[in-house]
Amino acid sequence: MRLAAELTLVGGRFEPELGVGIADGRVTELAPLVAAAGAAPETLLLPGKALLPGTVNAHCHSFQSLLRGLGDDLDFIGWRDRVLYPYSSRLDREGIYLGAAFAFTEMLLHGATTCVDFFYLQDEGNENAQAVIQAARDTGIRLVLARAMYDWDGAPRRYREEPRVAAQRVSELIRAHASDPMITIQPAPHSPHGASAAMIRAGWEVAEAHDTAFTIASPPALKPARPGTFPAVPQLPFRSAATQPWN
Repeated sequence: MRLAAELTLVGGRFEPELGVGIADGRVTELAPLVAAAGAAPETLLLPGKALLPGTVNAHCHSFQSLLRGLGDDLDFIGWRDRVLYPYSSRLDREGIYLGAAFAFTEMLLHGATTCVDFFYLQDEGNENAQAVIQAARDTGIRLVLARAMYDWDGAPRRYREEPRVAAQRVSELIRAHASDPMITIQPAPHSPHGASAAMIRAGWEVAEAHDTAFTIASPPALKPARPGTFPAVPQLPFRSAATQPWN
């Protein structure tokens, strides 16, 4: 099959009259269109369209697709306490899968072919994360699962783990999917607010041990959501890290 859009992005520039060959879900050819090929039955003409590689959704919480429209009139803290925490505390594994499948399908329909899902509904295990991974496989999106590590006692119980146990579970998940080119697992201490200094260090140690990136939410200038102060962040010799927006 060949796709023939009005413009095709190649090397950072949009080029006209190019054909993109597709076979078994992969790009196999990029060549100028000729009149005969452009009219061939196996060529899909896309007039008025531009063709470009899939984009990346660099931060999401896929289960939150099910919360859309709830508490839209609230500020962040109000929404978190009145919508996110109570709803996510009752969401079962099937709901986690459905929320992820819905979110991933919507992304694919709008051109995002890779997603970083910052996921923290752990229930002291990896089964819920596996449900998100299965949703990614079923929809066909490339998934970076930022497997959150969370121990702030103000969060719902199902979010929280001890640093040592969280590190062990992330390592197990990394090993389980190491050979899958469509799935990447990253340790993700939630934030300097949601993860203690010990948890942040544990996440970094997992990243170093498995030669992978380290993901942490970097909050803007916020006051602590509960009385007290943000914990001191350990000074770690980061080899690589991905910072995510705060939520």
